Amino acid sequence: MGWGDRYGWTLSDQYVDIIGIATGKYRPRAVADAFGCFTESGRANNETWIDFSLPARRGGLQVKVLGYGPSTR
Repeated sequence: MGWGDRYGWTLSDQYVDIIGIATGKYRPRAVADAFGCFTESGRANNETWIDFSLPARRGGLQVKVLGYGPSTR
């Protein structure tokens, strides 16, 4: 708990392809140990998320980050 690795978007599999998804607001989530395979003292810090909006495409893709956080909001 309390540390992590940072990887650039150019590293393989460090991006999400959003080509072709509809205009709107989205919240993708990532959950570590979703099936409870590891013994932990707590699971409250196993989830992260990001809210973003994808507006109508006019001359390019404009993604706006609306918020992000851990599992406790």
